[in-house]
Amino acid sequence: MTTFDLGTVPLFSELPRDDLDRLSNGIVELNMEKGDALFDEGDEADRAYVIAEGELEILKESAGRNVRIAVSGPGDVVGEMALLTGEPRNAGAQALTPVRLIAIPRSCLEDVLATSVEANRALFQYSSPAGGSKNRGFGSRNGWHRSVCSLRASPTR
Repeated sequence: MTTFDLGTVPLFSELPRDDLDRLSNGIVELNMEKGDALFDEGDEADRAYVIAEGELEILKESAGRNVRIAVSGPGDVVGEMALLTGEPRNAGAQALTPVRLIAIPRSCLEDVLATSVEANRALFQYSSPAGGSKNRGFGSRNGWHRSVCSLRASPTR
């Protein structure tokens, strides 16, 4: 368990404090070294991750090799779309630098979304085109890659 404040993350900043507290109950801190793989394309998702420190490169397989499609850094949330859609992960990721991640289990996110109209509204507004400047493709500096990012439960192979 960690004391990381999810309310400081743009994706979660509009959530009511009760929902943030419930979401935070199950979070775990993970650390990765430069070059460690976090997930592979096609993996099942059971966690989303907030990057607390460091950078991850998001990789998509093309013509038999991995191509970098984005770089995610502190404050970015990666892996949330695979949790919300139930689809396998569409991309891979590995650490460009040492990385500290905050892992949010599927069960915590589903519990909050199943019981809080306010949480659904806040997340929808953040990710929808009507969300204006908040709409960054579900919380990334790289926006569009949110729909192809997914993460594996284990931070190492």
